[in-house]
Amino acid sequence: MFKVRGAKTFTMYFASSIIAKAIPFFLLPILTFFLSTEEYGIISIYQVLVSFTGAIVGMSLQSNITRNFYNRDQEYLATLVFNIIIIAGVSSVLVFFGIIISLFLGAPTFSITGFWYLMLPIISFMQIIIALNLTILRNQRNSLLFGIFQMSRSFFEMTVVVLLVAIMLIGWQGRLYGILLVHLVLGFVSVIFMFRRGFIRVSLDLSIIKESLSVSLPLIPHILGGIVLGLSDRLFVERMAGSSELGVYAVGYQFGTAISLITSAVSLTWTPWLYERLSQISTVGKIRIVQSIYTLWIG
Repeated sequence: MFKVRGAKTFTMYFASSIIAKAIPFFLLPILTFFLSTEEYGIISIYQVLVSFTGAIVGMSLQSNITRNFYNRDQEYLATLVFNIIIIAGVSSVLVFFGIIISLFLGAPTFSITGFWYLMLPIISFMQIIIALNLTILRNQRNSLLFGIFQMSRSFFEMTVVVLLVAIMLIGWQGRLYGILLVHLVLGFVSVIFMFRRGFIRVSLDLSIIKESLSVSLPLIPHILGGIVLGLSDRLFVERMAGSSELGVYAVGYQFGTAISLITSAVSLTWTPWLYERLSQISTVGKIRIVQSIYTLWIG
């Protein structure tokens, strides 16, 4: 049954990933036509900054949902979601003031205005809200709704970018407004969606906050390490060759991300299955998990 269900889930995740990841490729001709290489380089740097800020604000807090999804009731999960939102809100405020202090002390701005630096914690906060909703859908094996959220996010962002960059001609900031607006809208939609399905319960629980932080805080170096390995190349190119060369590099870089279509779909299918098995672990279950890991590595 898992093989059949897993194949259907993988197919849905893979299809939605293709559509979601195809949107940036569809935007390439528009962005490269209406933006200079330097402007495209600025956009690339901002995306790196979003990733760094998101790692600090988000701390992979959504992993606490998956960790508890199969051995806790919905009331506990709803309380957990609310307290995770509180943690993310507090960390966003701290990062916000940290950015203000950094700008005051003369930190490098990479040709990006101060306003967009102040938007980073807001975008990161909305990122964790969206991630919480998607994590719940993924653990519910609701790949259809998951795919709809993913695809609507990409289509909405593409619409905003085309409107602001190609029609209103406001340059690189049009792309950043697209990033900001899509996170604000889908963040609010995610909150409403989780609340209506009973996955947000307004109840402050310090024990849950403490437990969540004990799991998520140690993950920050790991997450930042992955970002450094994956994205720091853009910072080096910008510092050593300039924003214009970075723009050319960033366009070419997108063509090397096709493999992520497969790996992300595998991960989305695999993770709920793994935690479900871990919640009712047995000797046979352990063997199957190990066999599955080896199979995935070979694949």
